[in-house]
Amino acid sequence: MKKVPISLEEIKKSRKPLRNVNMEHRGRLSSLDVFAIWITSNIGKMGFFFVIFFWTVIWIGWNTLGPESYAFDPYPAFVLWLFISNMIQIFLMPLLLFC
Repeated sequence: MKKVPISLEEIKKSRKPLRNVNMEHRGRLSSLDVFAIWITSNIGKMGFFFVIFFWTVIWIGWNTLGPESYAFDPYPAFVLWLFISNMIQIFLMPLLLFC
């Protein structure tokens, strides 16, 4: 007796459909998890670097070259700029380390 090979359709019917575990996991993420993933995926891009770079240039330029009466973070300390920059670093550190 010659054995007839099983057709592809029969194999497909006998097996469970494949599941995408990545999509299942993504569906269980909270909104904060999704936000953290969005942040970590965008921080490494050049756009983020340019935003921080131009923000720093404008901040320091305004407080050194602008009118002294309008300087809100005067030269040479730039205390508020340092505080905000450090807060950005502190908030992003756990996201970059653990994601």
